[in-house]
Amino acid sequence: SAADARAAKKELQKVERQLDKVSEKETKLHARIADDATDFEKVAKLDAELRDLAAEREELEMRWLELAEDA
Repeated sequence: SAADARAAKKELQKVERQLDKVSEKETKLHARIADDATDFEKVAKLDAELRDLAAEREELEMRWLELAEDA
C-alpha cells in the first residue's frame, strides 16, 4: 500500500543517515589509527572499534537493501 511504501521510504532515509554517521566514525578512526601508529595498544583498541563499526555498517547495508526493495 501507499502507507507501507511511505513508511519504507522514511525508514530507508533513517538507515541512510545512520550509514553516513558510521562512515564518518570510520574516517575518524582511520585518522586516529594513523596518528597513533606507534602505539600498538591504542591501535589494537581502535582497530577493534573499527571492526565493530564495519559490522554495524554491514547490518545497516543489509537493512537498506531490504527497504529499497519495498520503497
